[in-house]
Amino acid sequence: MIRLYAKQFRRLQRLRVYAVIATNSDHLSTEYARYGFATHRLPYPVFADNSERPRATRADSDKSWRLLFAGRMDLLKGGNILLEALPAIRSGTGRNIQLVFVGDGPERSRWEKIAKKIGEANPGLHIEFKGWLDRGNIARAYAEADLLVVPSLWPEPFGVVGLDAALHAVPAVAFAVGGIPDWLRSGENGFLAPSDPPTMSGLADAAVRALHPLNHERLCAGARKLALRWTLERHCNEFDRLVARIMQVAAPLSLETIQVEISAPVS
Repeated sequence: MIRLYAKQFRRLQRLRVYAVIATNSDHLSTEYARYGFATHRLPYPVFADNSERPRATRADSDKSWRLLFAGRMDLLKGGNILLEALPAIRSGTGRNIQLVFVGDGPERSRWEKIAKKIGEANPGLHIEFKGWLDRGNIARAYAEADLLVVPSLWPEPFGVVGLDAALHAVPAVAFAVGGIPDWLRSGENGFLAPSDPPTMSGLADAAVRALHPLNHERLCAGARKLALRWTLERHCNEFDRLVARIMQVAAPLSLETIQVEISAPVS
């Protein structure tokens, strides 16, 4: 405990020498501001290519809904809550559910055991764990999904997985934590679930709303549209403003003394 305290104390002291801290979300800016640090928001850039195109939605009532979890598998990522929500999602949508887990981590074996029990007790639920995938296969997983679920319980710095999926016209549901509300707008590209506290029922309700036939097609289009706003041009323009701001603040200093800390999102 003492070693960890000393480590964080040194980090805090180091941060105080920077002219400004660049962040990727309003959440991080707010957190740094609480401790008196000057911040500047840099919108996260996404890189779209021709393979990332909207695909037809699955409005047929006899089709299964395909859900996707992509990320690190640890306790605060909330995979167990997603698994527990599946029966309610199936009941609320009236369709079978296919859930694919992409990623790995210390909770994977426990989640696999939970998934097996839930699958055996609830016909119509199919759960698969694929581990980490390369770029081509993760793109395929996005393209095949109907809904991305981000059940994180901790305040995600940003949650870029939501934009990666949205480039493939995949809407998302997530708890309203950390930087996730920066890119997830309820009713436009998915739905936010209440986070105080985050509950299985809240996540299930958000997923059922997103998968409702009257909502899903609109959310798919909205996901792609909103993702394309996070352009590299927008990021670079804001970075130019950041540099100009630093030069004004640090005008009396030499270039060698100007330091910038960029707080990157962690997925």
